[in-house]
Amino acid sequence: MSGGFKSQVNQISNPYLRAIMAFVYPPIAIQNIISKSEYSIIKFHLFNNDKSKILNIGSGDSSGVGHKLWSGEQNLHVVNLDVQEGPNIDIVADAHKIPVDDCTYDSVIMQSVIEHLHTPRLAIEESYRILKPGGYLYLEVPFLQGFHADPCDFQRYTLPGLLQLTGCFDEVILSGVSSGPFSTCNWLLRDLFSNLTPLKSLNLFTRFLFSWIFFPIKYLDKLIKHTKASERLACEYFILLKK
Repeated sequence: MSGGFKSQVNQISNPYLRAIMAFVYPPIAIQNIISKSEYSIIKFHLFNNDKSKILNIGSGDSSGVGHKLWSGEQNLHVVNLDVQEGPNIDIVADAHKIPVDDCTYDSVIMQSVIEHLHTPRLAIEESYRILKPGGYLYLEVPFLQGFHADPCDFQRYTLPGLLQLTGCFDEVILSGVSSGPFSTCNWLLRDLFSNLTPLKSLNLFTRFLFSWIFFPIKYLDKLIKHTKASERLACEYFILLKK
């Protein structure tokens, strides 16, 4: 998956214009509510030691909502795979058919990738194949989000749906809500008001305006993290699995 948060800004060649656009660009629509204790468990398994080999499928930049996973991590042996060439991409390949030998990696990570794959089960099976015995797969997957083709958008998952999709794995280490209902509201309100007219320029202006107006509500997700509402109406889920 190429693109992601601020991808249009990052493609601007003029450094001064890029800096200006980055400054005024609206905040990301959703709030990551994975706790420090949950991240400690996730990182302990994914980044077990300095010799762990990690495959990052999707390879979006570190400015998105999933950047906390990588925050503070150094000296990681990460290989970035994407379907298109780009900065820091090591392997250009389709996640449905990864050109890697069996039992090669200690960890595989897919953040906001599954929804863009036409046959995600194949990608999960490929991840299982290339993981060493005892290796880990980590997913962040949207549930209640608007359509976002990057370049395509095919499906959404509930937590039970994720468990069914990843049934080939032996153990679920941890799972839960990574972004909650207020992030869902923020995303939907922003998309609603920026897609009401046939005028692209007006829609872009409206999106910019309402992105700034609505974004503070996403922070309320932290207050309701442990409620039933958060689980039922999540914007995104996460899951950590062991082979």
